[in-house]
Amino acid sequence: MSDDPFAEPSDADATVIRPRPGGRGAAPAPAPAAPAAMPSGPIAPIAPVGGSKLLAAAAPVLAAAVRIGADTRGPDLDRFRRGMVDAIRRFEAEALQTGLDTRALRAARYALCATIDDLVLSTPWGSSSPWAAQTLTSIFHKEVTGGDRFFDVLDQMQKDFGRNAEVVELMYLCASLGFKGRYRVMQRGEGALTELREGIYRSIRQRRGEFERDLSPHWRGLNTGHRPLGQRVPIWLVGLGTVAIAAVIYVIFDFSLAAASDIAFTELGGIPPRGALAIPRQALAAATPAPTPPPPPPPPIEPSASTKDVRAFLEPDVKAGNVAVLEDPQSFTVRILNRNMFGSGQATLNPSYLPLLNRIATALRKEKGDILINGYTDNQPIHTVQFPSNFQLSQARADAVAKVIIAGLANPARVRSVGKGDADPIAPNATADGRQQNRRTEIVLLKTTNLP
Repeated sequence: MSDDPFAEPSDADATVIRPRPGGRGAAPAPAPAAPAAMPSGPIAPIAPVGGSKLLAAAAPVLAAAVRIGADTRGPDLDRFRRGMVDAIRRFEAEALQTGLDTRALRAARYALCATIDDLVLSTPWGSSSPWAAQTLTSIFHKEVTGGDRFFDVLDQMQKDFGRNAEVVELMYLCASLGFKGRYRVMQRGEGALTELREGIYRSIRQRRGEFERDLSPHWRGLNTGHRPLGQRVPIWLVGLGTVAIAAVIYVIFDFSLAAASDIAFTELGGIPPRGALAIPRQALAAATPAPTPPPPPPPPIEPSASTKDVRAFLEPDVKAGNVAVLEDPQSFTVRILNRNMFGSGQATLNPSYLPLLNRIATALRKEKGDILINGYTDNQPIHTVQFPSNFQLSQARADAVAKVIIAGLANPARVRSVGKGDADPIAPNATADGRQQNRRTEIVLLKTTNLP
């Protein structure tokens, strides 16, 4: 053998060494359940570890070396060989870009080829395969001796360790991943190989320096000291959040209370009763009851002298269908139908109704008696922040009308506004036309003074 570890042997009849662990072949035991077969195509690259560009370039080949021993069934050797040839050629191209000289590059390539060959031929499926007839070392280095020069090349690289440190580290990884070469068939070869690896490790560690003992170099947290919650979260922000939560709770309870109060307001709307009170009496049994004649129809209410002028003044509006005039012994009522008088769910008075309200105020100015302004809605419920129920909406509409009427009177104390909600309907709420009639405003002139 030449002293030059890179001399290419020309002897085609050189003996091929097939590693036989233990010195002789043993009958293979039944294999356990095999894991998934190793892919026979190109090996996907793994994330590079450390700062060595040479090791990063060799990562795909080293990844394949790790998986060879775990595969008990064996890959498609032809495809696997082609994939490894491509991987080693890519390694050469990337290694050249790192500035590695040709001699060191050949040594690194030889180490990778010899490692793959050694691992394949040491497996049950590789030892009896045609791999030995076309090894990677024979393809790239024209050598058929099974990578026996691996340790000679390693000795040459260690002589100039400072220059060849990355190649030595690569060969150390190959030995750590399973390459044994001649030590595989030597007596006590395992111990000798371990001692060799430890020597290489000490040389690498001496060059690289002591490694980081901590699992994470930056595991310690920042020493910022304790900060109370008040310093991390401004007090005003806490207060603002509290107010916002309280506002949401208030709105929820306000809606709930308004919905529950509709029933109470409806019942209160019937107090006192609108008609005349009657005391039921139980009639005494008579010996011969006389037939009771039907009661005579009530006489029509004649307009009082005090309201004739109001009727006459509002006669054009009555004919136009803007208002209706009603009268009973206790009151005189001007009913305004809310056709566009207010927007849906709103209490803002339509300006087009101001002339009509001013005429009504002018007609009532000379009349004696207090004035009651009643606002009504239909029975469709409303639940908004401004108007939680129909009673609040009807009260706001009555107030808007009262404001205009008061402006046209000499004595504002005569006027009071009341929201009635959907009480006292004058038409069925089952139809749209009936609901429109029930949405109304009534201006009531009481013939007796002193509002309760």
